[in-house]
Amino acid sequence: MNKPSYESEIRKYYTEMELGPEQIQGLLDAVPFAASAKRWKRIALVTSIGLVAMLLLTVSLLFSNSTFNSQHSNQVVNDKVEIERNLNVPDIVEPVLKQSNAPPVEYRLVAFRSHNNQCPHCRATGLVFRDLTDSLNEPAVEMQEFDLSDHAASAGIHQKIREWKLDSLIDGRAETAFIALTDTKGQTIQEFKPSQGTGEIVKQVRKLINP
Repeated sequence: MNKPSYESEIRKYYTEMELGPEQIQGLLDAVPFAASAKRWKRIALVTSIGLVAMLLLTVSLLFSNSTFNSQHSNQVVNDKVEIERNLNVPDIVEPVLKQSNAPPVEYRLVAFRSHNNQCPHCRATGLVFRDLTDSLNEPAVEMQEFDLSDHAASAGIHQKIREWKLDSLIDGRAETAFIALTDTKGQTIQEFKPSQGTGEIVKQVRKLINP
């Protein structure tokens, strides 16, 4: 048995209420519009729910992204602070300039050797000058031996001679070896021969620098 349609039920209901055929037909004509409105209402409701859900999802994503960025930024700041804490930065210490109590150099005791130890005079000069280096403890006297026979160090030797202004002391000399006391300007104060011996040279040098 077929189930009666909504139209037949509505027609029967309003017929029993003794409505006119035109009124009944008008009501039946309004049924599709009511059904359509109901359907659109349902669609609008579903759409609204969908839009609300999408809005909530968007807000949730934005909030999550903002929270992540904030946490990431805080983590970066915390890491930077932790790195700075772990850095062992040494304290800057101003260098302390030590003041030397030693008197300035006022004299130079120099020895010149033109030949190697095969020359007796040059060998004796070298031996005496080494003894002078050990015996003469005078801070105001700077000591230096110049071995002119050392060709490998010739450039450095002659550079030192020029710096100490001793060129005039050796230019045109016939002696193969000698010892001399000069001032810091290269002026000769006194010359010594190795035959005088270490003790006598020390005695004379001290007398000259401490009159």
